[in-house]
Amino acid sequence: MGLWSRIRRILGRDVSAPEQVESGCVDAPPSFDIIFFCSSHVDEIWIRSTAYAAKAAGYSCCVAITDTAPTLLAEQRLYETSGIAFLDGLRFDEAAALKAPVMITASSGIERTLLPTQARHLIHMPHSLASLHMIYRGDAFHGYDALFSCGPHHDAEFAEICEKAGLQGRQSFPVGYGKLDVLHQAMPEPEPAGAVPHVLVAPSWGPENLLEAIGAELVEALLGRGWRVTVRPHPLLIIENAPVMEALKDIQTRHEESLTLETDMVSNHAMLSADLLIGDYSGTAFEFSALRNKPVVFVDVGKKVVNPAWQEFQTLPVEIALRDELGAICASHPEDIIRTVECSLAETRDFADGIGKFLHHPPGACAAAALVAIDAIMKETAP
Repeated sequence: MGLWSRIRRILGRDVSAPEQVESGCVDAPPSFDIIFFCSSHVDEIWIRSTAYAAKAAGYSCCVAITDTAPTLLAEQRLYETSGIAFLDGLRFDEAAALKAPVMITASSGIERTLLPTQARHLIHMPHSLASLHMIYRGDAFHGYDALFSCGPHHDAEFAEICEKAGLQGRQSFPVGYGKLDVLHQAMPEPEPAGAVPHVLVAPSWGPENLLEAIGAELVEALLGRGWRVTVRPHPLLIIENAPVMEALKDIQTRHEESLTLETDMVSNHAMLSADLLIGDYSGTAFEFSALRNKPVVFVDVGKKVVNPAWQEFQTLPVEIALRDELGAICASHPEDIIRTVECSLAETRDFADGIGKFLHHPPGACAAAALVAIDAIMKETAP
């Protein structure tokens, strides 16, 4: 039995195009209205709410992932119960062979030579609220026909990227950030007043990231204040088994009750419960701010730069431009960070104005905005 025949048997229904059924081609790739493509299962959370909204609106949908997704078994069952095909472990050519007029992906750097999809529209939903032009390769977004932008900065950056590359007719739709829809639904009840402050340390990667620079020393200092601390290393530090990870594990053995390491790359518990986040130039800081409207302490370490040509753009990266509107900036010394955290925990500032500068729609509203964009795009593909 061929791959597509096995998929149809697993799905328990026919998802072939009418001409395939009439011709008796039992092993042709199945057809859908929308394919939600992920080059890694960790990208799935960004497209999740939009996939459910599209299915509820009557579109046939498929989530196609090119690695195995053991952490998504529960979500796979929910997709399939909702009538959304869930296919993981595909090769790139197999994912590209799936038929649909629209393919939406949260994976960056995807273009049609890598993924030769026949979809008329290849659309990107960014998996970071940070800039498109500083922390990604200069050509990382050249392959997309449209962008479902998170905020005004993405609209401006994508327009400049396309203009500089001579890419005509590329559109940007104001959608928001899909991951926040999922996190918003999972928000727990607030902890009672007087609880011990909970500090989340969630910096980014790069040669001068906070965790590798002073991470162990900083965590010891935070614990010394009697605070609960969660450290959420960037996935690259976990994958590369950076030396700081061993140092943090050693600290954890001595402070099991007050220090948590979130290293499974999918946990969001601290994002939903911490009182404050300490970061550097990570997009996670913007997720936390948008979701919680709580302060971020931005530590002044070296910038995370992949594309040196970002300085040729008129749009300043939000991870530089908005830091003082979402919290406080401090030097990269544990004493300075501790003092800044103490002041930030004591203030009652509302960060709504700053959040509105990097997010089109509030948490929970992305899927509805994405559906408006999908409907408009589908009208373009109609015969």
